[in-house]
Amino acid sequence: MNKGTVTATGAGEAEITVTISGTDISATCKVSVEPVEVEAITLSESQIVVENNRTYTLTAEVLPSNATDKTLLWSSSDETVATVEDGIVTAHKVGKCTISVKSANGKVESKCEVEVIPVKVTGIQVHDIDALLVGDKVKVVYEVFPTDAANKNVTISSDNTAVVSVEGEMLSANSMGTANITVTAEDGEFSSTIAVYVTDITSMMELRMSFSGTNIMGYHSGWLYSYITNNSSREVTLTKFEIIDSMDERVVASTEDASLLGTLSPGETKNLGTDNLTRVYNPIVVWHFTYNGESYQISQMIE
Repeated sequence: MNKGTVTATGAGEAEITVTISGTDISATCKVSVEPVEVEAITLSESQIVVENNRTYTLTAEVLPSNATDKTLLWSSSDETVATVEDGIVTAHKVGKCTISVKSANGKVESKCEVEVIPVKVTGIQVHDIDALLVGDKVKVVYEVFPTDAANKNVTISSDNTAVVSVEGEMLSANSMGTANITVTAEDGEFSSTIAVYVTDITSMMELRMSFSGTNIMGYHSGWLYSYITNNSSREVTLTKFEIIDSMDERVVASTEDASLLGTLSPGETKNLGTDNLTRVYNPIVVWHFTYNGESYQISQMIE
């Protein structure tokens, strides 16, 4: 007896025919192949938490692996909370819903519970602040990440309020020194710290002198000019220029002429002096100026 092996390759009907070689004798058998039904769908997760406006990918395994129709139908119980397409869950608003996946015939189903939560803070950065002058008030500039974080509230603190104090998002420079300013996110306790330096306007004024003449045991005669440069980012107003004998404190040259003095813009240099200095002991040059309603002076001695 001869045998033939029939292998089913897909659902449907077929005829199997066997013919005796060299003859017209044959026989036919009708074969009906039934589809392999889906018995189970296994999801990669049964519960997930997704941040709002984010996605999460669920994977589904169909059993048995040789099921005839592995088509899957995905759906969400509340598409205002989250939608799903081919296993990719997209969160739309804070809330809860259920993601379902069914076989093509709807007989087999698996579910995943989804909770959509607010977007969490992942970091914070504070922008550097240029050196402040006593009396300055500036706003702290910072960034909370990600930009769509639900809670961007922060607290701002100073470790040296005598130097820099904080009110809301504003810093007040109270005295010369250094203070560390820390911005802390309310959500997650992320923080960022910068050092803020407070100085006096006089420290940002640079003086240099040019002298041509004689120096006999400290007594100078000749040509003396002083140059003042404003190295700050603020405008100051020069009000008076003096050359003083350091021994007897005698004023040997002076001017308050506004046309010679006046404003000194950031980065600007002015010079004043005299070409008839006579036996002045180690001259002291003094510049007087005002800034932010306060009066200041800086001086330099030539020896």
